[in-house]
Amino acid sequence: MKKLWILGLILMLILTGCWDKVEIDKRAFVLGAAADVAPESNKNKGMEDIEGHNVNPFMLTLEIPVFRFMLGQNSGSNNAGSAGNQKPTWVYSSTGTSFFEIERQMATRSDRVLFFGHQKVLIIGEELAERYNLLDVLDFWARDPESMRGIKVLIADGSAKDIFSAQPQIAQSVSMFISDQLQQGAKTGRFIDTDLCDFLHKLGDGYSMLTGRISISEDKDIKIAGSGLIKDGKLAGWLGEQETRAAQFVMGQIKGGEIVVKDPKSKTGSLTFEIYSEHTQLKADFKDKKLASQSCFAVSKLVKSRL
Repeated sequence: MKKLWILGLILMLILTGCWDKVEIDKRAFVLGAAADVAPESNKNKGMEDIEGHNVNPFMLTLEIPVFRFMLGQNSGSNNAGSAGNQKPTWVYSSTGTSFFEIERQMATRSDRVLFFGHQKVLIIGEELAERYNLLDVLDFWARDPESMRGIKVLIADGSAKDIFSAQPQIAQSVSMFISDQLQQGAKTGRFIDTDLCDFLHKLGDGYSMLTGRISISEDKDIKIAGSGLIKDGKLAGWLGEQETRAAQFVMGQIKGGEIVVKDPKSKTGSLTFEIYSEHTQLKADFKDKKLASQSCFAVSKLVKSRL
């Protein structure tokens, strides 16, 4: 009897496996996603709601790498042109009543299983951020067990989908370009670097917050500068580059950048200092141990820099 138990344990260890395992060559790795309000022309092409009206309020755009084109390999003789003329990523969109429904609909347009475990960025359209609570928007990524909490989240100045039409000169993927560009935050204080974890924590606790602002020019260049003010879960307005840097000074979150001042020894010259350390102290105006209705805050700032 004891031998049978031992044999059974050995067989259990040998024969175990993952019933839902998906091979790596059957996965479609999502690098970036853009969430928008659906265009008017697509809002009536979807599932019927409880009142019998067809409504698709949301649009999701995904960027997925096409590895054979990234590696410069032509897939066959039927392809027009060389592999160098092919786009290294596949960008496609779909609409639906929720982002979970859209993700399931997208499975009908690809032979690969969507995998969000390597997603780098999530871009939210301006109109969507103004009209809907961002906690509800982010609910899909918060619940998805594959999604990482380190996904970078930005608000687009306009449509989020348009960002994926950019044409980076060096990077093969718009999402990778944005992810690498955000790592330059230590060199400048002109934008805010926030991730999914920051959003879920601050919005869940009812805080206001700043997040990065991203835009695309007519020349298809991407610019990350300034920030969006999130209040009561929605986009309340924009801050410019200098306003964003000033806000980070006040919050004690400045990581780098430069300060340009007039050269006291020259009438026309200037001096540029590189910030490498800072300390902020806030002092509120209290009256009778209570915060006044129109309070003033004194900001003391110690900045260490080098010439």
